[in-house]
Amino acid sequence: MKGLYLTIDDAPRKDFKKKIDFLISKKIEAVIFCTGELAERNKEALQYAIKMGFTLGNHGYNHPHFSSLTAGQAKEQIEKTDKIIDSVYDSIKENRLLKLFRFPYGDNGGMLAKSFQEILADLNYKQMDYKNVNPIYEKVFGKELDMMWTIDPQDWKMNPIGEEGGENQSFEKTIKNLKENGGLYLKDSNFTDIFLIHDHNGTSEKFPQVIEFLLQNEVIFLPPVHT
Repeated sequence: MKGLYLTIDDAPRKDFKKKIDFLISKKIEAVIFCTGELAERNKEALQYAIKMGFTLGNHGYNHPHFSSLTAGQAKEQIEKTDKIIDSVYDSIKENRLLKLFRFPYGDNGGMLAKSFQEILADLNYKQMDYKNVNPIYEKVFGKELDMMWTIDPQDWKMNPIGEEGGENQSFEKTIKNLKENGGLYLKDSNFTDIFLIHDHNGTSEKFPQVIEFLLQNEVIFLPPVHT
């Protein structure tokens, strides 16, 4: 059996709760990387997710390319979203046990990457305590404080053309890409991997289909590991 950590970016959108209910039905937990501006508008759905055992992560306030920001702007993006996430946990009297951050687009800041890692350290961000994670991840990202991924089906391409980079790509093409780009990792049960999928309005109907494909391929979704 292959172990995966499920991570969901760009939440919470209008069908977010429906996705959470689907995952609950499959007994799957996930890290949900929220943008601050979306979290502000949909705190109730995030409260529900936390109560159901999901973990909220920070994805910046308005999903910028961090390489286009100054250190001050980057810190503001992270801190502003931090306060919103903390307020969601506080509102239901739950402890925020993990502080996880993911750079939008995987853009870690370019020339200022080291400074941005120092910001994350100052704000007490850490990597998750993965169990037997892909050695390539450990080698490339293990010393960083932000959470990247190892398998990306590029599900955002299924969005309609003109919507969030969408190409109106078919589900079948997405699965073909997944098999070609992540296939080796999916078949290797010697280590766990970090799977990326998005909470986009244009791909809501395809979200469960991607998860079902993984389950049919004997994947086990692992819960986030608290340090």
